[in-house]
Amino acid sequence: MHRIIRSILCIFLITATVLAAETDSLSLRPVKGDQALQFKIGNGSRSLVTLDEYGGANLSYKRVLSDRKALQVGLEMRGGQSAREQTEAFPQVDTLNNSATSDDSFLDLELSLQLIHATVGERHWLYYGYGPAVSYSIEWETNESRLETNPPQIDKWDRTYINYGLGLTGLIGVEWALNDFLTLHAEYRSSLMYHITESEQIHTDEDPDMYNEDDYHSHYLDFIPDGVRFGLSVYF
Repeated sequence: MHRIIRSILCIFLITATVLAAETDSLSLRPVKGDQALQFKIGNGSRSLVTLDEYGGANLSYKRVLSDRKALQVGLEMRGGQSAREQTEAFPQVDTLNNSATSDDSFLDLELSLQLIHATVGERHWLYYGYGPAVSYSIEWETNESRLETNPPQIDKWDRTYINYGLGLTGLIGVEWALNDFLTLHAEYRSSLMYHITESEQIHTDEDPDMYNEDDYHSHYLDFIPDGVRFGLSVYF
């Protein structure tokens, strides 16, 4: 279903580009109060151009404040869960039978706010922007191994990892108008983020003396060059 929707959007984009050829260039500039949803243009399956999240954001929204300024908000949210199981049996020696299970899940959130400044032309304009960004990530992991002795020998590890981020993002790019509600843009973006991490790992065993708990804390500064991306804005 996602592929069908993306293909329809791509056909719509191509059609709009053709129709834009005769459009009066003076009517293509965004004006105060205009709003836009932004999408990234990337390579999809079977070499089709697809529309995806813009700049890693699941939702990117822009509001034009004046003919030279705009406000852009991006929200990124990712999550997932996986489970694995492995068993090994020895029919001749049951006490060697063993199994292992693993469960993982994660959640990543990032919110960015950009103040955009533009030098407006007739059909295209240069722009740059900057602003704050905050992020939060958490990951849970559980691993358990079981050896079928009598009694069974069970080892279990529980790990939690949390990361907080705070920093600044900057970008520079160029935007081309296709018609009065569609634009294409290419931009380079980078971020400077300060991260604080917390990690806890608990090991439990049949033997109480083998119980172990480790806590780890760190902080670091990270420069993230995101490279060049291409996008599409739909104004309304």
